[in-house]
Amino acid sequence: MTSVILIVLDDCGLDYIQSYISSKSNWNKHYARTPNIDALADNGVRFWNGTSMPWCSATRVGIHTGRYNWRTGVGSLIKGGGTAGKIQDYAYPYLPEAIQAASRQTVKTGHFGKWHLCESGRQHSPGRFGYDNH
Repeated sequence: MTSVILIVLDDCGLDYIQSYISSKSNWNKHYARTPNIDALADNGVRFWNGTSMPWCSATRVGIHTGRYNWRTGVGSLIKGGGTAGKIQDYAYPYLPEAIQAASRQTVKTGHFGKWHLCESGRQHSPGRFGYDNH
């Protein structure tokens, strides 16, 4: 069985994760050690050419929809009201649906941690966007 684990960290550059440093000796010893993340990255796929925005909501909407954040109506932090729920107005295939469509087997998906894509409440939960567990 194949597993896909996507880890999104706020306020963390590539130079904070040891497995992304070209020379382990150049790693800043003052940063937190991340041996489990390093092991996953060393035995998996690493993203090198990604795009992020200065706000967590805008970055996350890009990951979950595969579209540039400004095309979804989310350009900043969603705090309830304003652009909240805007991404539900479109018929995107969200990340869980895209993974399922690309797989030859049944895929179970989960989202754990910070969501920050819609207002709070069950109708705006990760389950609304195709995640089995959240």
